[in-house]
Amino acid sequence: MNKTKEPTYEDLRKELSDEEIVESFVFRSTMTAEERKEADEEFRKLRFEKLKEM
Repeated sequence: MNKTKEPTYEDLRKELSDEEIVESFVFRSTMTAEERKEADEEFRKLRFEKLKEM
C-alpha cells in the first residue's frame, strides 16, 4: 500500500493563506474523487488569478 504524507498546517501555510487553506478543505471529505479533482482544478485556477493580482 502506498501512503502519501498528508501536508501539515505549517507545510500548507508556506504556500497558501489561511483563507485558501480553509476553502480547500471545508467540503473535501464529502466529495467524490471526480468532485475533488474538479474542485482542485478550480481552486488552483483561482489561486493563480489571485497571485497575478498581487
